[in-house]
Amino acid sequence: MFLLENIPMVRMPLLPGLLFVGFFQAPTAPPMKMGLWEQTTVVNMKMTGANVPPGMPTNQTMKSRACYTPETWTKILASSPNKSCTFSNQSIAGGHLSMDISCASLAMKMHIDGVFSTPEAGHGTVHMEMNNAQMNMVSESTYETHFLSSDCGAVAPGKTEIVR
Repeated sequence: MFLLENIPMVRMPLLPGLLFVGFFQAPTAPPMKMGLWEQTTVVNMKMTGANVPPGMPTNQTMKSRACYTPETWTKILASSPNKSCTFSNQSIAGGHLSMDISCASLAMKMHIDGVFSTPEAGHGTVHMEMNNAQMNMVSESTYETHFLSSDCGAVAPGKTEIVR
C-alpha cells in the first residue's frame, strides 16, 4: 500500500498500495490480504525556495515494508492521521481508490489514485503540491506494492520499515 511517509517531508502512514482507505466508506472486507507488504515508490520532485536543503535529491526510489492485521486495518479506517487535512472526491469501487487531500497546516494538496489488481498486488500514482513560505514543491510518485507473507516477522503491525 502506498505510504505517504515515503515522500520526503511528509510523514503520514497509509495502507500498502491504496492510500487513505480510512477516509472512504469502509468496505466490508479489506481489498488486500493481511500480513507483510512491500512497496517500491518512485518519487520525482521539483522544489524551489530558500529552505530547500542543498543536495536534496529530486528523484528517489524507496522500498518499504509494512505489516497489516485486521486490528491495524480497523484502526486505520477509524482514525485521521492529520486533523488539519480535508478529504474530498473520494471513490472506492472494484479495488480502485481515488481521492483528493488538502492539508492547511502543510499548505499541501494531493491527488491519489490506486488499484489493487488482486488481493496480493497493487499500484498507483500520487500528485502532490506544497506551497508555503519555506518552499514550493511539486511531486509525482508512482508505486507498486505486493504481499510478501502472512507472517510479518520483525515488522510490527501498523509500522513501516524502510528497506535499505
